[in-house]
Amino acid sequence: MKYRVTPSAIICAAVALFVQPHAACAQPLQNSKIVVNYEEPKKSDHRALYERYKKREILEQLSQFLSPLRLPKKLPMQTTECGAVNAYYSKGKGLMLCYEYFHDLETRIAAEQPPPGYSREDAVVGGFLVVTFHELGHALFDILDVPVYGREEDASDQIAGFVVQQFGPEIARRMISGAAYMWMAKDKKMTRTAYSDEHGSDLQRHYNFLCLGYGGQPGVFKEFVDKGALPADRARNCPREYQQVRNAFAKTILPFVDQAMMKRVQGMQWLRAEDFR
Repeated sequence: MKYRVTPSAIICAAVALFVQPHAACAQPLQNSKIVVNYEEPKKSDHRALYERYKKREILEQLSQFLSPLRLPKKLPMQTTECGAVNAYYSKGKGLMLCYEYFHDLETRIAAEQPPPGYSREDAVVGGFLVVTFHELGHALFDILDVPVYGREEDASDQIAGFVVQQFGPEIARRMISGAAYMWMAKDKKMTRTAYSDEHGSDLQRHYNFLCLGYGGQPGVFKEFVDKGALPADRARNCPREYQQVRNAFAKTILPFVDQAMMKRVQGMQWLRAEDFR
């Protein structure tokens, strides 16, 4: 199915993040194992985010999007103040989507001039979506007892980058490039101790997301290789990197996914250009 999208369209897509969901998006889907909550912030800087997220039901939309996922136990998911620029998964608390992180993201992106091929809108929406799915990756590794080779932070990035590619080239192009731009904009001079962090450096994550996108859909991301944003030496190996992630997902996560429900979610018309004008 093809969608007509204007340059100003962001995305109704996976979670209808920043618009009131269109009737076609508001299908009677939900994941009963996901428990959502919007914690009211104390700081005025976070008030606008709280009201926007709650009014537009982004967590309820995430539950709809994740309706094919069969979890053996409850997974709390909430927007909250964390006291730091962060987002994380906790065994006891679930997914903690911190207002500080997304306030910082929106403020930082607003001050940046995106290079050709990237956009502020995609960075904000892609950043929210990819960070959320990154933390969901941690949750799945824990709840489903998934074995992980290498650093779990890298594996969670791969989960996020893989999932957002399963809903067509338009979503893949905007969300992958948006997340990559988020990491590029976040990168500043690295301190010596930053290299000891369990996460990859911001620029490494930038290139990793572009590589995963190119490996999964070369035609969609070819422009990033042609323009040198993704070095050709790295790009040559990206299809193999994507296939590794695909195989790992198929063997560890896919058995917990309702295939019929997944096709239903994939087949829904998520993009609505008129919602973003």
